[in-house]
Amino acid sequence: MPWPRKEPQLQLILEPLAVERQNRSTDTMARVASKATVAALLVGSFARLASGDDFTGTWEVTKVLEGKPAGWSSEIKYPKRMTLEMREARLTGHYTDQWGHAGEFELVAVINGGRDLLLVHSGGTKEPESFSPIHHVKLVKGKLHGVVTSQEKLFEWVAERR
Repeated sequence: MPWPRKEPQLQLILEPLAVERQNRSTDTMARVASKATVAALLVGSFARLASGDDFTGTWEVTKVLEGKPAGWSSEIKYPKRMTLEMREARLTGHYTDQWGHAGEFELVAVINGGRDLLLVHSGGTKEPESFSPIHHVKLVKGKLHGVVTSQEKLFEWVAERR
């Protein structure tokens, strides 16, 4: 920006200030752009982690580990065979339980930064006071490990990809 020649001493004072302000403005814009890039990378990384892609596929329960007291796995339905898939950027699933009845999961939620999965099957409980069982699932060495809880831990299951 050219300065008027009428006041040379004022020009000597103001010109360096204008240059400094322009440099600060450029530095600030560079910092904002840098922070925006880092934020976009972090969001992209989180979106990948929490996408649920690692859980997709068809799974079959190969082992049921009874809790204490034993017998809950014959009372509470669990997915003997299930398919988890991405639909409209959301993880969904359907299953066949140990008695051969088919249904869709009412809830499929990826939590804990994409490391855990919560599954709630369709259908009600026998008693209105009972809590609906929740299957808390983790992928461990290529297998799904599910812990079934209601008011307490009931039993566990392990599923392998088919």
